[in-house]
Amino acid sequence: MFGLKKLSRHTALASEMAETLGKDVAGAIERDEAAAYRWRSAVLSCTRCEAPEACAAWLASHERSDAPPSYCRNTATFAGLPTR
Repeated sequence: MFGLKKLSRHTALASEMAETLGKDVAGAIERDEAAAYRWRSAVLSCTRCEAPEACAAWLASHERSDAPPSYCRNTATFAGLPTR
């Protein structure tokens, strides 16, 4: 099990990744209730990532990108989200 601190950190990483990729998470959730469940699953998947420090560094060095880094556990989830 993990704590609130870890969950908060990975929620922030996943949210920042979505922003960097130009994805509209809020819009997807507004239009499709199931998108909220998929987003929750993506955040939980992120908590199992073995490279959160590398992810944070990647995000810090990328203002925008067309794709997440190769080690991202949520590549398919991000690909399925609408672009802003």
